[in-house]
Amino acid sequence: MELENIKLLIEKIKKIITNNIFLVIFIIFSIIEGMFFSYAVPFGQVPDEMTHYRFIENEFGTDGFYSEIESVLWIDAGYDQLPGNSEEKVPNDNDNINNIRFHNKLKISDFNLKITCLRHVPAALGFYLGVILNLPIMTCTRMAELFSLVFFIVIGGLAIKITPIKKDIFVFCLLLPMCLQQCASVNYDAVLIPCSFLLTAYVFNLFYNNKEVFWKDIIIIAVLSFVLFIVKLPYALICLIICIIPLTNYKLYIGKKFDFSIIVKKFWPLICIVIMLLGVLYVYTHRSNPEIKTMVSDFLNIPVFLKLLRNTYESFAYYHLKQLVGIFGWLDSEVGSLYVIIVFCMLTFMNIEKYEEVEKELKVHQRLFLLLIAGIIVLLIEMAMQSYTYEYWQMDRNVSLETYCDYLSSITIILGVQGRYWIPILPMILLSVSGINERKNKIVYISIQIIYYILSFIYVAGILLNRYW
Repeated sequence: MELENIKLLIEKIKKIITNNIFLVIFIIFSIIEGMFFSYAVPFGQVPDEMTHYRFIENEFGTDGFYSEIESVLWIDAGYDQLPGNSEEKVPNDNDNINNIRFHNKLKISDFNLKITCLRHVPAALGFYLGVILNLPIMTCTRMAELFSLVFFIVIGGLAIKITPIKKDIFVFCLLLPMCLQQCASVNYDAVLIPCSFLLTAYVFNLFYNNKEVFWKDIIIIAVLSFVLFIVKLPYALICLIICIIPLTNYKLYIGKKFDFSIIVKKFWPLICIVIMLLGVLYVYTHRSNPEIKTMVSDFLNIPVFLKLLRNTYESFAYYHLKQLVGIFGWLDSEVGSLYVIIVFCMLTFMNIEKYEEVEKELKVHQRLFLLLIAGIIVLLIEMAMQSYTYEYWQMDRNVSLETYCDYLSSITIILGVQGRYWIPILPMILLSVSGINERKNKIVYISIQIIYYILSFIYVAGILLNRYW
């Protein structure tokens, strides 16, 4: 009897794994690789990681912890010597320093939260828990990375679970080495990337399953969009992909009888005009903001801006692609060109056919709409980094719009754009150009992916261990 129960249990486990194969692959590899990245990439070596610790302290209203992190770990332990020093290895004589604890004690009453704390919630929870438990400073930073990784796995796994299509693509994008480095460290991306994927998956679920859209769905989409708005504003526009869902699917009842969606269906052109006017009003009321002035100057000088974009991508297109895949640490440990080619060959191979059986397909205008939203997000990111370029070259940003138009003509490329900025919008881009034929030999297909993930991990591990250890 017990043997039969064991057999039934094994069969049940096999069925669960088979029905959730991509989720299982993601969980296994994200845990293994995420933990490895957290260990192999030393403290402070993810770009701007120290800056994000300062942000956390400011957003949560605490005081004194960043200065101790900087003095004890960054300077005294010698981690500040690693960036830009490709021959420098991790200091191996820091046993005493690694056991130093914070002098400041933390009480719950010390917190004074700002809304921007949403950008760092997972990392901050881990970090401050370590502080409250009086753990060593280094251990507190490890806990910050661990909580970021757990958040990434949970939210990313939820996105894979609910998306009815392209689960394999979601997994592939989430397991990109660059994505894993960012989400196993202390920065915005640990919140931005999984939340972007979850928002995209949620809308795909509504569309492909032809579900009716209720207020609950609108609230969930609004909450996720708000989080993205707080983290990095342009990515909040991902919520606009809800427009691919037919208006007939909306059931927004107020009370038992009145369906608010009827008004939306009848007056949607007017509603769109109102939204655009509100956007114009926002731009006008924030016209002194450097990013707004940059954007307006670009619109007033479209040919010059397009030339600037062309110059930027002519100079950095391949570098951006490589950053999308894997340039680690302080941009001093990068994958080879052959690996980049293999990654994009895998993406193409996976995207030309679909794994899932779905009856509904995106029409041409819906595919173009997804590409349009992705394109707008990319343009806004470029404009934001264009404003950063002015700051980098020490141009006064508190000047008139006319001067910004002159600035536009004075620079030749946009600095600071990272290839990883594309990761949050990869699923919608890939779906918009995906094939519609169903994949036949699924066992071989899954086996190829598993082999790829194993070999990819071995290759990337070799790069990081050789660089830092």
